[in-house]
Amino acid sequence: GTNQAATSYADSLTVHHFGDTYVIEIINPVEYASYVEFGHRTANGTGWVEGKYMLTLSEQEIRQSAPGILEAKLKKWLSGAVK
Repeated sequence: GTNQAATSYADSLTVHHFGDTYVIEIINPVEYASYVEFGHRTANGTGWVEGKYMLTLSEQEIRQSAPGILEAKLKKWLSGAVK
């Protein structure tokens, strides 16, 4: 189901390594994804539908959480190496 699809998508992500930096390329292949993310004009052209900023907000959350997650994983890995 959904979990399997998410795992499959995560496994398909492209990771680039530049020096000491890792970059994960996230792509949404749905043609209207940018309109949902950032907003768009209404069909009659007189109004505006605000974006949902789903990827933008997720990126901000990950940037805040990543250092703690990496530190916990590193501590766990190091504790296993000491034994």
